[in-house]
Amino acid sequence: LHRVDRRQRQMCIRDRLLCALISWQVLTSGVLTQWNLPLYHLLQSFRNPVFDVTMLGVTLLGDKVVLLPLLLIVLIYLTLRKQYWAALHCAFNGFSAVTLAYTLKYTLHIMRPEAILAVKSTPSFPSGHMVVATSIYGFVLLMITVRWQTRNKQLACGGFIGFVALIGLSRLYLGAHWLTDIIAGASLSTAVLMFSAFFWHRRSTDTKHATELALVTLCALSLLVGIRCLLYTSDAADDLLCVD
Repeated sequence: LHRVDRRQRQMCIRDRLLCALISWQVLTSGVLTQWNLPLYHLLQSFRNPVFDVTMLGVTLLGDKVVLLPLLLIVLIYLTLRKQYWAALHCAFNGFSAVTLAYTLKYTLHIMRPEAILAVKSTPSFPSGHMVVATSIYGFVLLMITVRWQTRNKQLACGGFIGFVALIGLSRLYLGAHWLTDIIAGASLSTAVLMFSAFFWHRRSTDTKHATELALVTLCALSLLVGIRCLLYTSDAADDLLCVD
């Protein structure tokens, strides 16, 4: 347990420093920002209708209109199961990550790429999709896998990283964010996730009904994504792409 705590503290500090470094690079137009425009144009060169629809579907998985209700459903489930300690830290993790992200957004006011789909655009830095997806999916995964063997945890962690990276790629492909927005969003939310996990581990890591929690999460996510798809027509898709 002490080794886990130490590793979580180290990851939390590392990700905070990384987020601070990227913020400084963005404000000073540092060397990291020089990758933004070339990558943007590279991904735009791959645009086609099939990729557009695929990436739009992927980006829905990180939409706050989907994930914040999902967080609420998970909190209700944990409360009904009397897992109050897990519910407290899950709520703190999700809402603190979102609060920090939007504080940065409206403090720095970094403009988005000149996207094909710039409608009702909010500030770009950091990516809200990355913050919400990493923090909420990450803590739910932590609760589900806490009793798993190390090898299985590593596989789950690898799958999670790939999944979140795909959401980030969808935001880049759709022209909604710069590369620095994606990296900063992931770093910020990972730091908050490790901070929340550290205090959750200090008292209890007993998450009962882990399989049931996984099924509730998957069913709720499928339902929410389906509802989100029905809430707008193809003419309103542009509005979705540049939110967060």
